[in-house]
Amino acid sequence: MRAEDRAEVTVVLEPTGNAWIVIAERFRRRGAKVVMAPTTQSADLRKYYCKHAKNDRIDSELLARVALLHPEG
Repeated sequence: MRAEDRAEVTVVLEPTGNAWIVIAERFRRRGAKVVMAPTTQSADLRKYYCKHAKNDRIDSELLARVALLHPEG
């Protein structure tokens, strides 16, 4: 696949521990834009939108919202 045929990919990570470093670098090497979502902001958004629930679907939606707030990465 040619580079100009690829869609732009944005990956949003919540940097907890050290595991995110390798993941972020792998995506960056493949040309993806990596956005780091501050854990305090994602926690605040989770409290605002979903006071009594936490699951992977909710977390992924909230991280996408954080990426919209911080498009610069």
